[in-house]
Amino acid sequence: MTLRSDIHAAVDEVVQPAPGLERDVLEFARTAGRRRGESGFRSGGRWSLRVRRGGALAAAMLVVALMATLVIGGRVWRDWSGSSTNPSSAAGQALATLHARPMHVPLLPPGADCPDGPYTNVVYGSAGPPLALGVGPAYVYVGSRTPTSWGTYFNLEIFIDPHVAGPVLVRGQDLETAASVVFDGPSASGKHGYRDVLTTTDPQTGDSTVVTIDQRPELVLNPADQDTSDPANEPFRVWWNWLGVAGNASMCIALQIDGPRFSEVVVARK
Repeated sequence: MTLRSDIHAAVDEVVQPAPGLERDVLEFARTAGRRRGESGFRSGGRWSLRVRRGGALAAAMLVVALMATLVIGGRVWRDWSGSSTNPSSAAGQALATLHARPMHVPLLPPGADCPDGPYTNVVYGSAGPPLALGVGPAYVYVGSRTPTSWGTYFNLEIFIDPHVAGPVLVRGQDLETAASVVFDGPSASGKHGYRDVLTTTDPQTGDSTVVTIDQRPELVLNPADQDTSDPANEPFRVWWNWLGVAGNASMCIALQIDGPRFSEVVVARK
């Protein structure tokens, strides 16, 4: 790390971008230099030379002091914005704690039966009690499938008890091949992966919709941000996303759901 990079980082954090500022400053400096030459400013004696040198030294010290203030101030601002008093930082720390939990999903030998479950009935509005995975406080419903040249995607609904506070992390794995599953949707998080395209068809109207899938390795659900005012969602908070499985997967899919005070694994056989 150099002083120049520190200065740039500090300025970038506290000053709005100004793409033309550097060009304007350089042009001003060139114009000022020409004007000084034209006015004979450089033709003065030793006294004027000492004055100019002293003024230049004072100006340089002023610039250094200003830059140091920006660097220190930028770091203080960065440290303050990342402190524990910042709500987003608190959520980030809670999510980091969930990430630190290892995946406790046992692999299956080839050809073994898929231990799907556990299953339970949860009331989901007028649709009745769908058979969902999980024993609470989180439940999973894996819906219809849509194939592509890459693999298969499923509609994924996750229901979480409204009393759960803090972020909830969802990760997945194929139990036979150990391949990680992928996610896409409003809650998808993590590093960008393969981009895929699938076509869905409305079963009632027959209309087709092309969807671009941006594969991510996990879901991050924040119950505090989820609206529960829709009576169809009561008594749960509900998230809709895509679940993707590669073409060579065994279709015995385990999802690990980690919250602040719980961790559960559900297995879907598709």
